[in-house]
Amino acid sequence: MPYLVDGSNLIGSFAGLRRDRPGDRGKLVRALLAAPAARHKGVTVVFDGPPDSGGSRLSLGRGTEVRYSGERADADSVIRRLLDRAESNYYVLVTDDRELREHARIRGAASLSCGEFLRRLAPPAAGKEGREVKRPDTPLSSVEVEEWLGWFGRKDGD
Repeated sequence: MPYLVDGSNLIGSFAGLRRDRPGDRGKLVRALLAAPAARHKGVTVVFDGPPDSGGSRLSLGRGTEVRYSGERADADSVIRRLLDRAESNYYVLVTDDRELREHARIRGAASLSCGEFLRRLAPPAAGKEGREVKRPDTPLSSVEVEEWLGWFGRKDGD
């Protein structure tokens, strides 16, 4: 099941990224492309508003697509339409928006909060013998998020 990501919502969960800063949407997409879990399942990211440049839809290969709502709609409307057109349980919706998560539930799609999604994308911690260490189900600190972004090749000032 590919991820359907509310990009404008998820960008607010990344330390150092802002919805209104030029280039930050691209940084989010690059981070998703670098995550093995996202590449394996596929990702459709939907952002509010027009793209920085180009058309309203961009295919990046490997099952990754970026869509923009344009001037007349919002990302939530685009996401609802995608959920309505898809088969039941096709997407895993990623958002903190309660109304969108309820819409996904009604359509038979799974959903994750932005924090849950970020934890799934992070590399597992390994114990001394190489065993996976279970992490508590708590939100990431800003330091952990910065370390995670560093894992994806983000450099200071990006």
